[in-house]
Amino acid sequence: MLKTDETDSIQQKSDIDLAVQISSERLRLTALTDDDKALYCAVMTDPCCMLHVGTQLTSCQAERSFTAALGLTRQQPTTRFYLKVVWRATAEPIGIAAINQLDLTANTVDIGRMLLPAWHGKGLGTELSQLLIRWLHKELNITGFSKHIREGNQAAIMSALKLGFKPVSTSKISGNAKTQRYLLLVNSR
Repeated sequence: MLKTDETDSIQQKSDIDLAVQISSERLRLTALTDDDKALYCAVMTDPCCMLHVGTQLTSCQAERSFTAALGLTRQQPTTRFYLKVVWRATAEPIGIAAINQLDLTANTVDIGRMLLPAWHGKGLGTELSQLLIRWLHKELNITGFSKHIREGNQAAIMSALKLGFKPVSTSKISGNAKTQRYLLLVNSR
């Protein structure tokens, strides 16, 4: 069941209030803040997390990436932002979620998520994507969702298909690596 804090709102069409707490039974999402540097860097420097995403970052690269991510999260109009993923039962940070290419005119967005390895294989990636989709649809009237998934990431592919995403295109990203774009359309409210 999706619950949103009363601070969840759209201030204007291009000014989104990110002082949110988005929750499911097991997860809570909040905007990425300065206090989340260790979590962000742990995800970005972990070889398991980065296996199907991109090149594993060094600590220095991860710190620079974190600063850039915070800047994007604070930028207006909002087109890209990051959320901290927390295990509700213990309040333990377990990953990050990314909202990319947010277009409030076309009502479309690209979503991504990365969980620390100890949290893989528990259905949390699917739950997290579902939580993002419900919140973005309810609060921002987003009707078109996309995901970019690297070839070979069977867990993410199965999760996307389970949620109703359909493969629509494939592109080469570097070397022999390919990514497939998945699309999900939902009815307007």
